[in-house]
Amino acid sequence: MNFLMGQLNILISALIIGFSAHQEVSDYIALESLDKDEQMENLLFERIDNENLYGAVFHIEQGDEVIHSAAGNLEADEAFSIASVTKMFTASVIFQMVEDGLLTMDDTIDMYLTEEEYSGLHTYEGVEYSNAITIRQLVSQTTGLPAYIENEAEGLTLVEESIDDGESFTFSSKLESAKEQGARFINGESAYYADINYDILGEIIERVSENTLESQYERYIFGPLELENTYLAEADSEVPTVTVNGEERDITPILENMRASGGLISTSSDLMVFLKSFFNGGMFDESFINTDTLEDIQFYFHQYGNGFMHFDVSAEVPVFDMYPLTGHAGINGSFAFYNQELDLYITGTTNQASNPMLNYELIQQFIDLAEE
Repeated sequence: MNFLMGQLNILISALIIGFSAHQEVSDYIALESLDKDEQMENLLFERIDNENLYGAVFHIEQGDEVIHSAAGNLEADEAFSIASVTKMFTASVIFQMVEDGLLTMDDTIDMYLTEEEYSGLHTYEGVEYSNAITIRQLVSQTTGLPAYIENEAEGLTLVEESIDDGESFTFSSKLESAKEQGARFINGESAYYADINYDILGEIIERVSENTLESQYERYIFGPLELENTYLAEADSEVPTVTVNGEERDITPILENMRASGGLISTSSDLMVFLKSFFNGGMFDESFINTDTLEDIQFYFHQYGNGFMHFDVSAEVPVFDMYPLTGHAGINGSFAFYNQELDLYITGTTNQASNPMLNYELIQQFIDLAEE
């Protein structure tokens, strides 16, 4: 709870600073003479300090208007780890497999995992609910399953330990970790964000299709949407280093183990194509992502739906006139969000894991820029 209160304070402070900075920039006549791409690049350049932020990419589309800029050590169309934004891709495959009649949202995991794998996975107050976990609950983060490590969902624990110790997080080790910790609540009663839910979905996709996870991304997403720069990370994949607590760190050793929960590499342009398709029925029926099913998760101002997050400060802190965002963010600064009221889409990365609220501050600032 102390961590969450700290993050609340960081967010509020960041927003105050961000909006103050935005007001100063708006008053700067020289900046107003630039086009919006150049304004965004200039604003990003001002934030690059080569300590906590080394580079960033922002891509906005609203109607026919496109704003696409990068600064620091990143190029506008450079490929980067999209981390947990991968979950939207995994959910998209699941929805299309349902439409193809290969599975249903109410299928239980005992239909796809072995008894050895699922036995003991979900025990709450002495009662086991493991075989009652459904695909719907996995997609919506309502299984009650825990994070890999107790604080993983509240910070960078998994990433730091993976980099520092070279630990290999296999599917079996992730299941064992969940069994050791125990469930947080009875499945279906609440929501708690945990990567293990999407690791299980990845295994289900492979077992139902009798093919690799990447082949199913290709079949259902990469091919139809012509995403030429999006792929599942392998051991030798190269992506820009990520800033972790002020240091540039190579995260490639762990990406191949994140797979369906966070293993994709993409560009802001590919993400834009995907994001638009996700929210506009380009891959599956829009009923799969009904926003009426949103549930609060453990992060302040965040809810979770079927494969996507919803960020909205207005109900909690109405003094901030902020735009609600629907989509997904990753722990390494990656993001893909949609604002329905403005019909505006924004993708990119700040490529850092030190300040999880930096993205939201900059996104709000750049939406203001797009709206000018």
